[in-house]
Amino acid sequence: MCKDVKGYLDEARKSIEKKDYDNFMENICIAGYITKDDEKLMTEVLIQQSEGLYKFGNYKKALEVIEELLDSKAINDLEIKLELLRKKGVILGKRGSFEEAIHIFKRLVNVESLKFKTFGLGNLAWIYMQMYLKNKEKSNITKAMDFCKEAMVILENDKESKTYKEIITVLGNCYWYDGEYDEALGVFLKAYAIDNNDSNVLNNIATTYVRLREGELAEEYLDKAEKFAMKQNNSYVIANSNLIHGMLNEEVYDDTLKAKDFYLVAFDQFGQLNAYIEMCRCLDSIVDLDAKISKESISILANKIKEGLYKSWQ
Repeated sequence: MCKDVKGYLDEARKSIEKKDYDNFMENICIAGYITKDDEKLMTEVLIQQSEGLYKFGNYKKALEVIEELLDSKAINDLEIKLELLRKKGVILGKRGSFEEAIHIFKRLVNVESLKFKTFGLGNLAWIYMQMYLKNKEKSNITKAMDFCKEAMVILENDKESKTYKEIITVLGNCYWYDGEYDEALGVFLKAYAIDNNDSNVLNNIATTYVRLREGELAEEYLDKAEKFAMKQNNSYVIANSNLIHGMLNEEVYDDTLKAKDFYLVAFDQFGQLNAYIEMCRCLDSIVDLDAKISKESISILANKIKEGLYKSWQ
């Protein structure tokens, strides 16, 4: 590889680790300009660009680059192609194109590579869970659980791996959405035992304790999640923590005004991340709380009027 191009690509990789989007784009664009007449080098630059855009959450542009790469004949490495295909499926799922994503993940399930077969099963579970959140059809949760368990069989001898942790986390989420909170907690604690620095898992444990009405334990894990998220500059986890704080205040402490404040903050933070499903969850909670607050206010007013009328007749 050209020495100059390697330097810019190395700097682009470091920028991803530092979460410095502007510096990433500057270096990847320069690398792209230098290699514009060399198809092989340009392909390497595009692969790095797709990786960075994906990790930074610029899914629209990432999808464009990934599709360009998948149409290219310059990539001979099957694993690279399968990874690009997996990322395309995840992006389509995040954008609500569930059927297209399912088609891609089923293709992965049918490959010989156990690694990508497992990825395909895990991503199918995730997609069907997302579909459940949209339409609340019980069958989608059942399918998600089945795909998780099928993947877990493949990973039976690799229970300490990152992939196994991710699969059982999806299974825990399925139990949670199905209202089986004790089962969900057990699964999340297994994921926590594999990696106690995963802020997403910590948030999952916290939100399960909310549903089990264990306020102090919920706060303990929320605090841990927020500390790791701040160190990792993980905006999604921070937004989700505010959503869980809202749930905690609404469901456990019965403080509707404080809960609404947290939901509003989370709604804004998810909006900055283009996390539309999560924004809808926040908005639903805000609307429900507004109705509750209005009902309480009307009740208070009605009682005051009754008291006033009663005193006027004394």
